[in-house]
Amino acid sequence: MKAILLSSLLVLSLLAGCGTQAATSSSSVPETTPPITSAAPSQEVIAAPSESSESTVPLPLSDKVVRITSQGNTTTFQLYDTTAATEFYEQLPLELELSDFAGAQWMFYPPQRLNVRPEEAYHDGKKGELSYYEPWGDVFMLHQDFHSGDDMHRLGICLGGVNGISAMSGVAVIEKEVPDKAAPSQPEVTGPTGETIITVQSGDIVIPFALSDSQAAKDLLAQLPLEIEVENFSSNEKIFYPPEKLDTTNAPIAESGTGTLAYYVPWGDVVMFYDSFSSNGSLYQLGKAVSGAEQIGGLSGTIRITAGALEPSETAPEQTGTEGVTENTMKIQAGNITFTATLADNSSAAALKELLAQGPLTIQMSDYGNMEKVGPIGQSLPRNDTQTTTGPGDIILYQGNSLVIYYDTNSWNFTPIGKIEGVTQEELLAALGNGSVCVTFSLD
Repeated sequence: MKAILLSSLLVLSLLAGCGTQAATSSSSVPETTPPITSAAPSQEVIAAPSESSESTVPLPLSDKVVRITSQGNTTTFQLYDTTAATEFYEQLPLELELSDFAGAQWMFYPPQRLNVRPEEAYHDGKKGELSYYEPWGDVFMLHQDFHSGDDMHRLGICLGGVNGISAMSGVAVIEKEVPDKAAPSQPEVTGPTGETIITVQSGDIVIPFALSDSQAAKDLLAQLPLEIEVENFSSNEKIFYPPEKLDTTNAPIAESGTGTLAYYVPWGDVVMFYDSFSSNGSLYQLGKAVSGAEQIGGLSGTIRITAGALEPSETAPEQTGTEGVTENTMKIQAGNITFTATLADNSSAAALKELLAQGPLTIQMSDYGNMEKVGPIGQSLPRNDTQTTTGPGDIILYQGNSLVIYYDTNSWNFTPIGKIEGVTQEELLAALGNGSVCVTFSLD
């Protein structure tokens, strides 16, 4: 496909009649035209590759780990147990120039070519993969999803620093990860009743999942640990893309419910549900949250997924010496009056807390119905609507994108966010006034 791109550019240049040809060294231009590659479409477009285009050979992981550093960014990869990956590992350490390709990968050329097998080839690359393109002899790191018309061969999967790949440039140092810095051995992965446990962690959010006894769940477990981007989708799920596809043969269809861990075959993404969902013949059950399902909606950015349950020392918040830092509260300031609200125990409040962790949020709030102040957040949060009768001090999420402070009663289908305890209607009105008011929500 890249050949088509190059040919098209040549035709356009000839038709224009005013193009200039850059001088290139024959030694720096590969004799074989590489594949056309492009970043994967957004999730709104379903474009599943044909079954015959992808390798069905499962690649076992080795104990070899490599570290690639450039521009102060370090990414580590665990190599597969293949001839090509071993040959690459044996050439290290190396210090090589990085070249950008298609804005989706950084590539470099090891001194010696690698021996690959046709049955290891694949075409649809995922962000965080370390791979090899045999016609050019280059190794490349993907910082975006990537499709190739020609064969690529996987060398390894990312263990950490996946977001640093895109920021690399210039010279890269590629070296073996020394034993004392290598990825730690996996902890005990079984729970008290014998089920297999994996843990999803983001900041102070820790969610253990019990895996089902399916090949798909085992395939996911084999790829851990992962440090990977989590994305929002719809109003009830968080998703991420594991480096390798999962084998759903004989896997059960996912059952609706908060805390369900599932795999959606057409897109190759793992889904964590924080609300109910409709069944789908392409959505397969991987497991269920053991605890913390209400926190799934608060996951954002880079998450770490490991085998086994974390020890308490690994999940305890860092002590800063500031009293009350770990309390589940937020501050609400109107003018020179500040209230403290206790946050609700749901994914909506967790998502708001995650947002406020980035800094205070100031909202222009207007009076409505002589019972509330309401204002837009500027983005959507997960909803947990329930029939609610409010009172003075109740804080509500309305339609997923507005915060409401009640100073009088109302009954409707809302999402509770928190409550200012012990405040009267008169005290709230004295602070909020009769018209519009700027209100600042913060964690400090």
